[in-house]
Amino acid sequence: MKASNIVMKLSYFKLIYLLLKITILKYRFPKFLEKILFFSLVGLSLILIFILSFYNRFAVDDYFHIHNVATNGIWEGMIKGYNNWGGRWTSYLLFNVVYFFYESRFILFIYSLSVIILFIYALHFFIKQLLLFVEKKVNKLSLFSISFLIFLLFFLISPEKGEIWFWVVSTAMYLNSLSIFFILTGRMFAKK
Repeated sequence: MKASNIVMKLSYFKLIYLLLKITILKYRFPKFLEKILFFSLVGLSLILIFILSFYNRFAVDDYFHIHNVATNGIWEGMIKGYNNWGGRWTSYLLFNVVYFFYESRFILFIYSLSVIILFIYALHFFIKQLLLFVEKKVNKLSLFSISFLIFLLFFLISPEKGEIWFWVVSTAMYLNSLSIFFILTGRMFAKK
């Protein structure tokens, strides 16, 4: 059987896996070059996130909720949202606080970065507690690297990045809930 026939029978993903496996096993980068490449990836990713956070704008439901906070205040707006729109009072309270400061030029920038930092911290805490639970030692740099790469994977495979990572309503309702889930699950793994 010809080699080209064997390659044709392999799926695309198996072929990529085999190429990566051969490359990683036979041709390792020097450690210093791996660190430079990793920190370059982190730096470029952070620049992308800073740019996207800086140019973030209010959209869709945001204007209704801004009006709700302007007319009813943070607390009463949360109660009305809870009773009339949906049952997530903590999310309503969080995004009502953000909407209270909607005239501030940098509120969305600060909020977006806070949400992303919380998510990375939650992953970091969860992975650290899980590794401690299974009695596996990992240094701080490796732990940060794993946490950041998982965050980056979440970010890159997200179908609508603007709606998932930067829309105030969505992050308050869903992404922050996922972060809290990781933190609380990590607490369950925490040893006495």
